[in-house]
Amino acid sequence: MENALPALTPDRAALRERGMILASVSQIAATVGEVGRPVMEALGRLLALLG
Repeated sequence: MENALPALTPDRAALRERGMILASVSQIAATVGEVGRPVMEALGRLLALLG
């Protein structure tokens, strides 16, 4: 069990970095306007899942 624990524990730094990247892409999509709306909404849902 102890050997498996590190694999089950999420890497907070990696999650934070992914969240920042998704937020940046979401901001770019927002500046594009209506064309970027589906991308922005999808990224918003992904960010919500990441917490």
